[in-house]
Amino acid sequence: MVVEAAVAGVPVGAGGRSDVGLREVPVGLGSVVEAMAASGLRVVTVGDLAVWCGGEVAARRAVRVLREGGWLVPMRARGVWRCGVWEFHVTAAFDELLGRLRTHPRTPAVVAGRSVLEVCGWLKRPTEPTIAMPAGVLVPRCLGGFNLLRWQARAPLGSVEGLPVWSPATLVAFMAARPSRFGFEDVGEWLDAVCGAAAVEELVCELGGRTRSVWMKAAFIMWRGEQPEAAAELSALAPGGARGPYKFGVPRRRWGGRTYGDFDVVDYIFERYWEPPGSHFVCWDGEPSSAASSSL
Repeated sequence: MVVEAAVAGVPVGAGGRSDVGLREVPVGLGSVVEAMAASGLRVVTVGDLAVWCGGEVAARRAVRVLREGGWLVPMRARGVWRCGVWEFHVTAAFDELLGRLRTHPRTPAVVAGRSVLEVCGWLKRPTEPTIAMPAGVLVPRCLGGFNLLRWQARAPLGSVEGLPVWSPATLVAFMAARPSRFGFEDVGEWLDAVCGAAAVEELVCELGGRTRSVWMKAAFIMWRGEQPEAAAELSALAPGGARGPYKFGVPRRRWGGRTYGDFDVVDYIFERYWEPPGSHFVCWDGEPSSAASSSL
């Protein structure tokens, strides 16, 4: 174990790796480092340390010593530190958000946008760390490094490694309402998984109060994501309003749109970006694979 090695006098880094930035556990603080590891917390507060150290005064003294040893890593959020004893997590890019929520749990910030695809395992590549907050809410300085979307989720939030995360239903509704704020370049890799996880009742909750065009585009997304029954239900429940066709995406000179009469939608996004999973791979000699060739 990381802590056992350190207490024995072996310098270790986060996740048990050798690291010159971490030294031996300071004398008298071995039990504190062990408590940090046993707690399972990736970020700790003064309150956490006060419990382990026997008081706030001792905790603040321990903070200074543990920071010097690399066992506590400073963060932008005040009064919270990243633990230096943990391995990589899929939500590691959101430690600042986690720290903010530890000290200000009512902060209305959640993992959002394409980052939901990454932390939920639907997209196997890094994304720009993205959060969402309601319009008009001041963004805390410690969260200023995130890509920000202004959106108030109505469907229940999910949770990944202790962080609030948009539900699949919220993701589908956002794609339908604001496609220009979402990247679809790899949509063929994850759309079926997202739509398969989106509950109709949560979609209805998320879409409540939005225009008919958003409902119909959400229905079209669900249909394209191999959920025809859900798509039909959303279409039937869509409110009245201005008739289509509704443009999904922005028309481009090079990429024409395709009209889907059942949804009154003209699609400019999937027509451009859709590729079946694995179609971007090539053979060892540089020639397109059969999957790639069939999509050309």
